[in-house]
Amino acid sequence: MATESDISHAHALELFNAKLLDQALAMYEQLFTLDRKDAQAWHMASAIAGMSGDYAAARAYSEQAITLSPQSHGPRLNLANILQASGDIQGALHQFNRALEIKPGDPQTQTDLAGLHARLGEFSMAESLLQSVIQNTPAYANAYNALGNVYRETSRPDAAANCFQQAIRIRPDYVDALCNLGAVLSEQLRFQDADSCYSAALRYQPDNPSILHGYGNLHQSTGNFDKARDCYQQALTQNPADTGLAASLASLYERCGEQESAAALLEPLKESRQLTPDAAITYANLCSKNGNYTAAIQALQDTLETTQSPGKIIDIYFSLGELYDRRGEYDKAFDYFRKANNLDTSSVAVQDYSAFVEVISEFYNSQRWPSLPRSGSKSELPVFIVGMPRTGTSLVEQILASHPQVRPGGERNDIFTIVDSLQTKPGRSRNLQGVLEALTTERLDELSADYLASIESPSEEHMRFTDKTPLHGILLGFINQLLPRSRVIICNRAPLDTCLSIYFHRFNAFQGYARRLDDLGVFYREYYALMEYWINILDINILSIQYEELVKNPDKTIHKLIEFCGLEWDENCLSFYKNKRTVNTPSYNQVRRPIYTSSIERWKNYDKHLKKLRSALNS
Repeated sequence: MATESDISHAHALELFNAKLLDQALAMYEQLFTLDRKDAQAWHMASAIAGMSGDYAAARAYSEQAITLSPQSHGPRLNLANILQASGDIQGALHQFNRALEIKPGDPQTQTDLAGLHARLGEFSMAESLLQSVIQNTPAYANAYNALGNVYRETSRPDAAANCFQQAIRIRPDYVDALCNLGAVLSEQLRFQDADSCYSAALRYQPDNPSILHGYGNLHQSTGNFDKARDCYQQALTQNPADTGLAASLASLYERCGEQESAAALLEPLKESRQLTPDAAITYANLCSKNGNYTAAIQALQDTLETTQSPGKIIDIYFSLGELYDRRGEYDKAFDYFRKANNLDTSSVAVQDYSAFVEVISEFYNSQRWPSLPRSGSKSELPVFIVGMPRTGTSLVEQILASHPQVRPGGERNDIFTIVDSLQTKPGRSRNLQGVLEALTTERLDELSADYLASIESPSEEHMRFTDKTPLHGILLGFINQLLPRSRVIICNRAPLDTCLSIYFHRFNAFQGYARRLDDLGVFYREYYALMEYWINILDINILSIQYEELVKNPDKTIHKLIEFCGLEWDENCLSFYKNKRTVNTPSYNQVRRPIYTSSIERWKNYDKHLKKLRSALNS
């Protein structure tokens, strides 16, 4: 027959499972007050206090549970995670090992221990532990999720995605894995797939602040800043103490030019020494805008001392390089840029790009080109702005976006997505050349209609839509087939300035050539050789502009841009920097300023570091 204590425990557990944590904690505290030897009550009270962030109480409760039941596994594991969360790393390691002595091979304990090793930057140890868990317990979803996080931290996005997908196959409602997969897909520019992950997670837990945080990050990545703001603010309502959320919202405010709002969120974190790496970078950006480089550098250096994540260390190195560049300490700046690029292994080999360019140029040879099919599309809506990154593509789009008849699309992956889909259709060859050879006018009509539907404006006054994706330049032959009446603007800039500016910024894994100066030189040479080839053989409308000419003679060049797009002149295009639209590229600060010439021949400050780059450009 159930005792009164059994009934109370059952009721407390019901409250816990219903996520009524305050009520559950109160009941467990009442239980161990009535019976000081009730180890289970102490253990559950500890778990709830830890979930609520009260680590001091959680530790005290857990230690009491262990005193009462020293050979119980659960309290040991709980204490290990509490100590880890409160920063007692050695204590956590000791308790994890004691838990494994009590229950050898326990998959949850090994997975949590692997998480601690990953936090310490010991990724090989974490990976080894998790591989062992998966081998012994192949249906344990948590291990796949944790291994995916290790792969993501060590710049193996494809392997990470595979792990998250396996975790979801085992547990379709595993929201952490859905969010992690969404984050990886977003980093791979697979934004629609990422959106599907977050949407699925929200169906299971609509108010989960972690899901809302990740969804907000996705919206910020795609330039949907209003949606990002809504997600962050909703998440903060659920979890107002989350410093990572505050950092993300502050970053959004800073990107939108709302400096005071960003500072209001970050100052309390700075005072309490709770700046996360992302928060420290945003704080440094704010200080830099006020000319306070010393405070910016100090904030980043302080954060660097406690940062274990390689990805976050890379971000901090890039920010420090930029700050020292602004202070005129160019050798120190270059050292940080070099450290950042050397640490970043998330790259695609430049040889892979070269092979892709070779396939493209071989297929679109001058003999074959005239006979290739085109769609029958008459649309003049799309304007493709291409060129290497950092050649003024964002500036050109900002100028055009200031015209009332232009709708800016920013960086998009539609064209690459179309090409990828052609290579993965059932029954189709995965060989790119074979896919291009199989294209017909009818198929191109279908594809162009789908693309145009995706960029269609709700406003009838928009006559042009800009697609500012630099690497779409490689696919101009296909774009010519798909949308023969569209326009292309090719942005050019002096090679040394272009390559150095790319080297000074962190790009996604698809811009793998950006990590090494010699690779940059090779890619620049091949990219613009292909652009010259397109200009000579394609029949699409192409305008080639020079960045240096744009900044030296803006009036003349901007008039030429507007005329090329077939639009009536509008004075707003000359004051593009007053346009309040949000820009989601590394150039978001520059396009809010009047045109300046200080970036011309910037390479001279770094001349002694450019031997490999010069050699690659000239070979």
